[in-house]
Amino acid sequence: MKRNKPREFFLFFPAAVLLAGSFFLARFVFSGLTASGSFTVTDILAKEDNAAQFEYLKGRSIFGIDISRESAYLAKVYPQYRTIEIYKMFPGTLFIDFLRRTPIAAIKLPQGYYCVDENLIVFEAPLQLEKENLPVITGLEKRMSALAVGHRYESLELKLAVAIIQEIKNSESLRKITIKEIDVSQSGYVSLLSPDVPEVRFSRGFIGDKIKIFAGLCNQTTGELQSIDYIDLRFQEPVLKYKNAR
Repeated sequence: MKRNKPREFFLFFPAAVLLAGSFFLARFVFSGLTASGSFTVTDILAKEDNAAQFEYLKGRSIFGIDISRESAYLAKVYPQYRTIEIYKMFPGTLFIDFLRRTPIAAIKLPQGYYCVDENLIVFEAPLQLEKENLPVITGLEKRMSALAVGHRYESLELKLAVAIIQEIKNSESLRKITIKEIDVSQSGYVSLLSPDVPEVRFSRGFIGDKIKIFAGLCNQTTGELQSIDYIDLRFQEPVLKYKNAR
C-alpha cells in the first residue's frame, strides 16, 4: 500500500509552525525584558562586605555577564583570593563568593611586606599584618627584585623556607613554637630563628627527617636549650654549638 505523503506533510506542518512561533515569541519576550532594564544588575552581595570592589559590574545586563570569564578575570586582579565564584540571583543581583588564600609566611622585601601561601603564590599582605602572627622570611631581596604578585615563585630558598614552616606546623611536638624568622640570606644554610629554641640551621633535602631530629633534640635537651647557641642539621649527625664552648 502506498503511503499518503501529502497527508503526513499537512499533519507535520502545523506542529512546525507552532514550534517556530513559540521560538520567536520567546525570543521577542526575552529581548523585551532585557531591553526594559528589568534584568540590569543593581545589587552586588559579597562575603565580608567586600562588594565595593565589584561595583564595575553594576548597570550591566545580568544575561550578558559571562560568570566564568569574570571569575577568571577577578582571580587575576585580586590574587589574594584563591577562588572567586559569581552567582546570578534574578532579576538583578549578583552574589560573589570568594576564598582567601591562607598565608603561611610573610616575606620582607625593600618595597614592603608580602605574603606567600603553601603553593608558593605571592600576594599582597593584609593591612594589619601584625595580627596574622606569621613567620617572616628574610634574605630574598636579590632573588625577588622583580616581584609580580599573583605568581608562583620557584626560588629554591623560598621553597626551603616554606617547607620548614610546613613541617614544623605538622609536628605535634614543635607546632607550638613561635617561628619569628626564616633567614635565607646565607649561601650555605637557612636559619630558623625563634624565641623558644636556639637558632637552627638547615640545608636542602630531607626536611621532614631533619625536623624529626630537631624535635628529638628539643625533647632530650629541654633544660639545656638556653645554653645552646645554635643547632646545625646540615650534616649526617646534628651539631650542637654551646654558647660557652671554646
